[in-house]
Amino acid sequence: MAAKQRVYKQSAQTKPTPPPGGRRLPFARTTIRTQLITMISKRYLFLVAILGLFAVSGCKGPKIKGLVPVQGIVIYNGEPLDGATVGFTPKEFKPGDRLGTGKTDSQGRFELRTIGELGVLPGEYTVVIIKNATSPGTQAPLPGRPVPPVIKSLIPKRYSDPKTSDLNVVVEHKGIRDLQLEILP
Repeated sequence: MAAKQRVYKQSAQTKPTPPPGGRRLPFARTTIRTQLITMISKRYLFLVAILGLFAVSGCKGPKIKGLVPVQGIVIYNGEPLDGATVGFTPKEFKPGDRLGTGKTDSQGRFELRTIGELGVLPGEYTVVIIKNATSPGTQAPLPGRPVPPVIKSLIPKRYSDPKTSDLNVVVEHKGIRDLQLEILP
C-alpha cells in the first residue's frame, strides 16, 4: 500500500492555507513564536512578582542580636582626630565574626556599627585606626595611563594593622559609652 501524501495549496501570499479541518501543524512558526512569547512572559511575570515581594517585605534581613553600644573619642597629639576610621577586630578572629567600624567627627567622637546596625557584640577586640591623605602622583607607571595618587598615613602606621596595633578593648554586655583612645606618636 502506498502512503497517501497531503498536498496543501499555497496562495499568492507567503502564508500557506490551513489544512482541512482548520488544524494547525505542530511545527508552524506562529505556534513556536507564541509558545516562546508565553514562556518569556510567564518568567518575566514570576520575576516581577518575586521582586515585588522583596520590596514589600523589606530586604534588610535579620537584625544582629546581642549588639551593645560603643562610643568614644580618638585623641592624637592632644587634639581630637577628625575623619579617622575606627575598627574593632575580634582578638580571636574566626570566619563569620563581625567587625565594628565607625568614623570620627570634627570633635574626634565615633560610634561603632556592625553591618549597618548600631553597636558591636561583647568580647575582646584589637582597635585599628586609619587616617590617610592622598596627593596627586608624580610619575605615570606607563605612558598614557593615569598617574596613581600617593596615599600617606597621617598617624603612625602601626595603628592601621590589627597585628601591630597595641590598642585593645574588652566590650562588656553593657557596652562602652565614654571610651578614650589615645594615639601615641
